[in-house]
Amino acid sequence: MHDGIELAELARLLISFGAEEAINLGGGGSATLVHRKHLLNRPHSEHDQPAPESRPVVTALLFEPRAPDAA
Repeated sequence: MHDGIELAELARLLISFGAEEAINLGGGGSATLVHRKHLLNRPHSEHDQPAPESRPVVTALLFEPRAPDAA
């Protein structure tokens, strides 16, 4: 049994919204969300880990504001 939407269904939905490109982010036990330098969740591990230790995050997708154009 799966929780959530399957990839093929998600692809069809995104296309129906007009998406031309998309990225599938894993969302597994090491998925981490950071917003404005604040960790909003804690990666899951099968083993108890004391704070602040956690599973390492080996891949990241980072969004930063663009620098103003020099005029």
